[in-house]
Amino acid sequence: FFGTRLNFNDVGLSSLLFGQYYDLEYGSLFSTVELVKRFDSAPIRLTLDIRGIANTDDEEPLHFLRRDSHINLELAYIF
Repeated sequence: FFGTRLNFNDVGLSSLLFGQYYDLEYGSLFSTVELVKRFDSAPIRLTLDIRGIANTDDEEPLHFLRRDSHINLELAYIF
């Protein structure tokens, strides 16, 4: 697993999270990216979440998840 989080020094508390699992035996990849941005003028948070699986073979345990990659966009009001 390799991952990192970057927190930016801005009013909106922006952050970026990136991580990736690499299977040494089968060569498959599981990647995740999350971006978060808060808007300083309004109590609103925008989140983008991306998860993906690549390079899966029929024999490996993650093969049944090969079609579960997704992108999620969320706009939330915080009170």
